[in-house]
Amino acid sequence: MHKSLNIISLDWISGTGTLISPPLPPFDPGFDVEFMPHGTRVFNNWARISYYNRPLIELLYNPKTPILSPHTCHWKISNEYLYQWHGIDSGITIFERIGITNAKPTRIDVCADFNLLNNNLNPASFITRIVRGIYCRKYAGRFKVEGTQSRQPVYHYLRYGSHSSPVSFYLYNKTKELSEVKDKPYIRTIWSKYGLKQNIDVWRMEFSIKDTRLQFLNKDTSETLNLHNFNYATRSHIGLLFDACLSRYGSFVINNRTTNISRMKPISLITPMLPNTATYMGPVSHASNNLNKFVIKQLMALEHEMRIIKSYPESDIAKAISNYETMHGLQGYSANLMT
Repeated sequence: MHKSLNIISLDWISGTGTLISPPLPPFDPGFDVEFMPHGTRVFNNWARISYYNRPLIELLYNPKTPILSPHTCHWKISNEYLYQWHGIDSGITIFERIGITNAKPTRIDVCADFNLLNNNLNPASFITRIVRGIYCRKYAGRFKVEGTQSRQPVYHYLRYGSHSSPVSFYLYNKTKELSEVKDKPYIRTIWSKYGLKQNIDVWRMEFSIKDTRLQFLNKDTSETLNLHNFNYATRSHIGLLFDACLSRYGSFVINNRTTNISRMKPISLITPMLPNTATYMGPVSHASNNLNKFVIKQLMALEHEMRIIKSYPESDIAKAISNYETMHGLQGYSANLMT
């Protein structure tokens, strides 16, 4: 098997936390804060914090709704910072310096960039074979493709799962996205540094993880991760998340038209980041998860209606939502819906 060159990175990390007081200077040398002139639909205040004039973290705080604790904040680490460390060696250091406690990620996107898949398989050809039924994903689900048509369709985007799925799978032409949507020179710099060719297209396989109940286990070391104890500055944590998602959500086979998909020949698309370790992603009950989210949404709707007529003790429903989220491992779900 010919193994393709790929670069595994974090592309997104955001979450919730506790901010007792506003992020006011002075911070340590190099830090600066810009207060935006407006907030959002849910938070009154919005601040952008930089480190030596480069974006570091965006912070929403001082919530408008009584559903959230008055000290609840929502944070998102800069995309540029995730590719360029700027001399700060851990997420804990960032949060401590800014004054955020109890910081817990609620969404993490981990990805691999490459020119070709293993065995020199062109990603556009791979998507074509998915559409034609030559290949299929081991775990069934809805998918979406995008492309352009001249005489023959040329695909540049494949997605399994929705934006609300516990884990969504993406395969898309990253060069095309950077050229047509927004260029990010720091990503191109990483490509050059690690040897990806830029005279041909660079593609990306990405997993967007949004369920805090998922467990990621390294069977060799017995190390267990979830979104809440993940440290983005630890390469083994990044590798464990990517490999676990790859083994489940990025598992494809050659469709031999038999009914037993477990006997179909697997396709090696990407070399795992930690090839000598075994990873396992704990199962999620999709039915019960959807039901629990539905209950939270109904409680939020009730809180909204009662707040309009101003005839109830605000803390009661807010407390019920918080307790229900904790009971079912969905901490921060209502906050994410409102950001």
